[in-house]
Amino acid sequence: MKSLPQIAECHLMAGNYDFILKLFVANLEEFHEIKVRYLTKEIGIKNIKSEIALKTVKNTTELPL
Repeated sequence: MKSLPQIAECHLMAGNYDFILKLFVANLEEFHEIKVRYLTKEIGIKNIKSEIALKTVKNTTELPL
């Protein structure tokens, strides 16, 4: 996961999913390529569920102090 610059975040989860990844890709073809070649073939992930953001409503790293 660390070798792909498109993967911005990878979180180990508790609950329904083992991991949540946040990717930044130019288009759906690039996403599909990463999903098929890297995640399923190289890493060996068997079950992938994908969600695609249509619009960013809020994105901040600010913390109220």
